[in-house]
Amino acid sequence: MFELMRCPPRCAAVQVGPSGTATQSRVEEPVGLPLEIVPEANPYTVPPISIFPARVIYEGHPLEGALVELTDLRHDASPFETHLTDHSGRASFTMPSSGKWLPNVIWTKALPHSEESDFETVFPSLSFGFSSDDS
Repeated sequence: MFELMRCPPRCAAVQVGPSGTATQSRVEEPVGLPLEIVPEANPYTVPPISIFPARVIYEGHPLEGALVELTDLRHDASPFETHLTDHSGRASFTMPSSGKWLPNVIWTKALPHSEESDFETVFPSLSFGFSSDDS
């Protein structure tokens, strides 16, 4: 058995300019990767949000039943929080207020019979973080 593994580039949410500006809404839009985690709220919103909602989109459609992990990159041996996506591809997490964070998902699908590979696995992630001065 062979497996084709694709690791799309990791996306990062980066605040440019003052926190809370309307121009930052693009962080909530898909970028067109085969599998992606799309925030449904800007993690840098002022005032800070208490819940971080995200959608998982696979091949242009919401992905139900995917395990999404939120990991504190300072303590990455095990995820801080995990959730399965619902029928709309959504999962929500407790919003951290400091540190560096990585939501990620791994998805595997069977491929048509081939001598080259049997499965395809995709590993997207998104990262965001807060400096020690942010609250």
